[in-house]
Amino acid sequence: MQSSDIPDKFAIPFANNAGAGFIRNIPQLPTGVTGQASLTEGFPPANFNPAGAGGVPPFGQDFNGLLKQMSSWNRWAATGSFPPYDPAWQAAVNGYPLGSIVQSLVEFGLLWVSIVEGNLTNPDTGGAGWFVWSRIVTANTDLYVNGATGNDNNNGKSPATALATPQGAINKAFSYPPSQFNITIHIADGTYAPCATPGYSGPTIIMDGNSGSPQNVIVNNPSGAAHCILVTGPNVLTCKNLTVTNSGSLAAGGFVAAGAGTMNTQNTRSGLISSGSVFESYGGGIVNINGNHTFAGNAQEWFWSLFGGVMNIATGITLTASGSLTTNITCLVQQLGILTMGPPNASFAGTPLASGQRFSVQTNGVVNVNGGGANVFPGASAGSTATGGQYN
Repeated sequence: MQSSDIPDKFAIPFANNAGAGFIRNIPQLPTGVTGQASLTEGFPPANFNPAGAGGVPPFGQDFNGLLKQMSSWNRWAATGSFPPYDPAWQAAVNGYPLGSIVQSLVEFGLLWVSIVEGNLTNPDTGGAGWFVWSRIVTANTDLYVNGATGNDNNNGKSPATALATPQGAINKAFSYPPSQFNITIHIADGTYAPCATPGYSGPTIIMDGNSGSPQNVIVNNPSGAAHCILVTGPNVLTCKNLTVTNSGSLAAGGFVAAGAGTMNTQNTRSGLISSGSVFESYGGGIVNINGNHTFAGNAQEWFWSLFGGVMNIATGITLTASGSLTTNITCLVQQLGILTMGPPNASFAGTPLASGQRFSVQTNGVVNVNGGGANVFPGASAGSTATGGQYN
């Protein structure tokens, strides 16, 4: 078949203007009137018998009714639209089959696909066996997270229907396609598990905690190799007004961008980052430190860029050490990583570091402080370069 073989469409259903005496809806069960059609019997045996043997001809009303119903659905299909979810029809056919696609009854532009046979659940209320087939965003969208009252099965669209975790909110946000609109995740005070974007392309996300008390919204990794907040793939994630802490192992970091992801930060804090860096970019990831940050715990590094990662520290911001802190290296750039500052450079404030090298630039890494000198980064010992590392 060729695309040019498309038949004429029904602009109106067959028998669209038939009068009441010339059309009737075909009932599911026989009516008891001899010769009338039904969905269960079709045209009954009486229609096939000669009139002399007690038979009756088919009713024209039945032909009009049947053809109108069929052509009405052909007309609907020609529009390219999917039918809305219909619980009554669902029950009548013992559930939607595998692969059925229906429109949501509560959200414009949301299409659900059934991933099981005989699906009798409601997709709009979190029923099992459904997957988001397609979703559109027509404006900036807000999602809400509350660890005390939320549930990741909620829709997250209001504080009363909040999700329970940042990861649940990211998963919900990624049910929307990429667009020019932002999805802001509002996170209530509390301590939350680590979260990460998927590696495939999704919407631009803003994670927003408590602007007055960012220390009240904590993303914490108590153990293992997970980064606190990780953005990967061709995605953009902005984190603001929140805190990261990480007691994990294997270089588990705080704010991390990898695999071409972009992380932006504003008004953030960090507690203990025991084995990794507060800010980390690698594998083509980009970290833009665009707002003030308070370091309130020890860390292996404050800034770490490697494997082609890029890190940019904005001008006019203040990076504050709260308390007598230690690092191994404040700024570590290696293996084609890049870090840039200024001009003018950001300001470092607070208590001088109790230990740690100011910087180490290795294996063709590049640090550009735009003439700020060797003491831009805080530390207890001088910085160094090695194996092609450049510090300017």
